[in-house]
This record gives sequence, structure tokens and C-alpha cells, in this order.
Amino acid sequence: MKKTLAKKSASKPTAPWSLRVPYRVKIAATMGVALLIVLSFTSYTLYRLASKRIIEEFGQKLITVVVNGAQQIDGDSFAKMTKPSQMKSKPYLKVQTLLRHLTAVNNHIHLRYFYTMAPTDKPGTWRYVVDAASNSSKDFSPLGSTEDLSYDRRWLKQPNKPMAEGNFDYRVPVTQNDEVGDLSKAFNQMAKGLKERELYRQQFGRYVSRQIAEKILAQPDKAFWDAERKRVTILFSDIRGFTAMSEKVAPEVIVARLNEYLTLMIDIVFQHEGTLDKFIGDAVMALFGAPVSLGNDEERAVRVAVDMQKAVKDLSWRWSKQGLPEFKIGIGINTGNIVVGNIGSEKRMEYSAIGDAVNLASRLESLNKDYQTGILISEETYKAVRKITETRFVDNVTVKGRTQPVAVYEVLGIR
Repeated sequence: MKKTLAKKSASKPTAPWSLRVPYRVKIAATMGVALLIVLSFTSYTLYRLASKRIIEEFGQKLITVVVNGAQQIDGDSFAKMTKPSQMKSKPYLKVQTLLRHLTAVNNHIHLRYFYTMAPTDKPGTWRYVVDAASNSSKDFSPLGSTEDLSYDRRWLKQPNKPMAEGNFDYRVPVTQNDEVGDLSKAFNQMAKGLKERELYRQQFGRYVSRQIAEKILAQPDKAFWDAERKRVTILFSDIRGFTAMSEKVAPEVIVARLNEYLTLMIDIVFQHEGTLDKFIGDAVMALFGAPVSLGNDEERAVRVAVDMQKAVKDLSWRWSKQGLPEFKIGIGINTGNIVVGNIGSEKRMEYSAIGDAVNLASRLESLNKDYQTGILISEETYKAVRKITETRFVDNVTVKGRTQPVAVYEVLGIR
């Protein structure tokens, strides 16, 4: 029997499983992974940028609301709120109403908590003053209750004392690139805004009363100081015989007395919410109706004139007791359309008024010497105050620059 020998074929050992991937698939997979990494990085970057932008915009909105609220709160009344029993007082309710109003008109910000606080003697501990939340709400913080802000509000730990003392130059160090860092930047921007408003307030204080300054600052978008034509009541006052008086008295005494007199006159103007335009030697020029009209500008001007005459009578009597000559003043008031606003150059600007109505008011003041009167007003002013004043017709006066005579009245008092 012929044996057949079968030759075993040699073969490579094989793995239990194998995966053969085409080269083009490997390239596609590599590109896909790379694209995924790029998209992830881009998404993260966009998220960081978007979140930062959102926080910045939100911070700006908060700053606007906070600064607007802060400048409307009376600091003296706020400082006196220390006891829970004061939560029913008018100053407390006034601030609470303001906070609630700001919360309502800024509902796009979704303010959940809106309250005021003041630092205590204990570092890091603040006390609540006025809370906008409902008094019956579980979130309400009563007046006098305290909270420790030193643990997780690091950005407030250092600035609380300088800001509480009115140091708006203080800046919070920005040491973190996160939400706390963004909040620190927002805090610094708020401090800058408060400083600017404080400077504006001080600047306004040269011209207007505190009440008018508050009205101006409450409308930051309105350009009150830009030149504009409007109806204004103008008052001029001047000391009679001041030049002769100054020749008889030592210069340093005259300066001291003049400062005393002008301070008294401006206090009266501000008490009636008028605007100081300028001093012209011993003369005072004041405006009523600019930059803000209160609707009774002529009446306030006349009341200022009457109060000025009363104050001067008392001041002159006191000076006479000190050996100084007695004196009187003349006052002229007119109402009309004039141009008011910041006038001057870039190096020196001054809020002032120009126009024919200003010239007439100045002329009326001078006419007091001719008619031996104390307060003269034009017919335009007279029409607005005739029901509240005791007056008498003086004359029809022809004024330079006008073809028609002007009816002039003397104010004898307030009814």
C-alpha cells in the first residue's frame, strides 16, 4: 500500500482577534479628535469671554443703580439710623421707598436683595440699615442686625472703612482672574463713579443749593450745563454807597464785612433753591429757573428779595453798633427768555446767563437809586406774583435797547 505523505504548509501564528483600519480612516479620526479639541477649547474660551462680558455688563448696571440710589440718600439722616425703633421713622421709610422704587424700575436686573449697610467697630462686621424687602419677608434684615462679611466677601474686607469715611480714591487690589476679580473691578468702577459724583456735587455747590444739586445728579443723562434758551427769573442786588463806605473803613475790615454780607445773601438764595450766577464786586446775580425750574421761579425770586432786605436791615443795625456805617441794598428782578449754560473757554468755564432780560434786571436794580426804592420788578415778573405780594406801580421806564417803555413795580412785602 502506497503511503501518501501530506506536507504541512507553514503559516504565521494569528492573534485571537485583529482590527485592520485603512489609512484614510486613521487620518479622518486624527482630524476629528483635533477638531474636537479645538472646538472644546474655543467653546471654553467663548464661555469665559461671554461670562466675563455678562458679569461686566451686570456690574455696570448694578453700579448705575447703586450710585443713583446712593446720591439720593441723605447722609446725615442715614448716619442717625441705628435703632430698630427707627424703622417707622420718616427718614427710614423714605430710603426704603427709594430702594423699592429702584428695584421695581430695574426689574430687568432681577434684584433679589437690595439693602444698605454701615460698618461697625468690629472689623469685618457690618450692620443692616434699610432693607428693600418686605418687613414680613424671611429675607428681611431689620435695622441694627449685623453680619460678618469677612469670610467669603474678601473684596469688601479692606475697602469698607475707607469708603465709609468717604475716601473714594481707594481701590481694591485685583488679584484673582475669576468672579471675585470681576467683582473687585466693578467695585473700583463704582468708587470711581462715586468720586466723580462727589466732585460734581461739590462743583454744583458753588452755584446751587443741595436740593437742586440732588435733582441734577438724579438725572445724569441730562446735560443741564449745556447752553440753552429758557425762561428764567433774574435777580440783581447791590449795596448802596459801598464805594464811599470802603473809603472810610480799613481794607481788611471791608473784606471781612463783605464776606459776611455775601455769605448771608447766598444762604438766602439757596434757602429758596435759587442759583448763584456770580458776584460782581459787592453785587449778587442769582437765577431762578436755571438749571432747573421748579414752576414758581418768580415767586421764589421775590421772596428772596424780601428776605434779603430783612436780613440787611438786621445786619446793618449790628454793624452800626460796632462803629461801622449803616447801609442799604437795591434789588432788581425781571423774567424773560435768556441763554443759560457753561460760557467761557476750555481753560475757564462758568455757568452764566446772557440776554436782554438779564440787562433789564440789572437796569431795574440801578433804578432803585432814582426812585428811592428797595425792590423793583418788571411787569413780566409782576404778572406772576401780583396775587401774593403787596406792590405799587412806580413808572413806565424806557430802557436802552428797547423801543417800548417797561412798566416797573415796587415790592412792599409778601401777603
